[in-house]
Amino acid sequence: MTSVTFIHSQMLGASGRFPSALLSTSTGQKRSKSREEEEEEEEEEEEEEEEEEEEEEEEEEEEEEEEEEEEEGEEEEEGEEEGEEEGEEEGEEEGEEEGEEEGEEEGEEEGEEEGEEEGEEEGEEEEEEEEEEEEEEEEERKQKKQRKKDVVCVPACLWTRVAEIVLGTLLFGGAYANVISQFVLKTDVLDPEFAKVLLRTAAGLTLLLLFIVTPANIFMWTHGARLPKDGPEIPSSVHPIRGALQIVLTTMMTEIVRAT
Repeated sequence: MTSVTFIHSQMLGASGRFPSALLSTSTGQKRSKSREEEEEEEEEEEEEEEEEEEEEEEEEEEEEEEEEEEEEGEEEEEGEEEGEEEGEEEGEEEGEEEGEEEGEEEGEEEGEEEGEEEGEEEGEEEEEEEEEEEEEEEEERKQKKQRKKDVVCVPACLWTRVAEIVLGTLLFGGAYANVISQFVLKTDVLDPEFAKVLLRTAAGLTLLLLFIVTPANIFMWTHGARLPKDGPEIPSSVHPIRGALQIVLTTMMTEIVRAT
């Protein structure tokens, strides 16, 4: 303690105060310290401000990056949407075009196939119809040929028919005259002059029948009737005439036999 008090007493001096030199140095030191501290504080503040500015700049950069990223994301989304829309539109257009092309191709193919099938069916039907027509024509030809074979033309036996008609007509007139001569003249029922008139009338009618009936029958036989080989079949229009001629022929033959 004595040493401390001694030092202290020496520092204070005789007056009991610190010397001015010591005080000035101490105050100078204090001031230098305060300036250094202020400078340090200022430096620290500047550093803090710089750090804050850097942080603000970093935040701004981050915000800008975020905004850029957001913009890029929006652009990407827009690009994706546009790409999707374009892809959908292109896909729809391509699908429609492909569908139309495929539909046209399928329609053409189906139309061609149907046309070919219909054409083949129609061709087959036409061929069948043609074959049927040819068969019918062949059958008709065969029938015609068979008819020609089975039928004899009338002119081949025409003269026999003409002779039959002529003889029948003449015999009819002769029978009529014979009847008149046998039953009228012999019984003296009629006047002889009147009987002669009747005979002349009968002769005229006979000639008239000869010149009318014979051409008519010849015309019918040559233009309408055909006689089969089986027998002398005559059309129905000629049957009554032929029957009458046969009756007259039979009667006249009997009368001629009786007269002779």
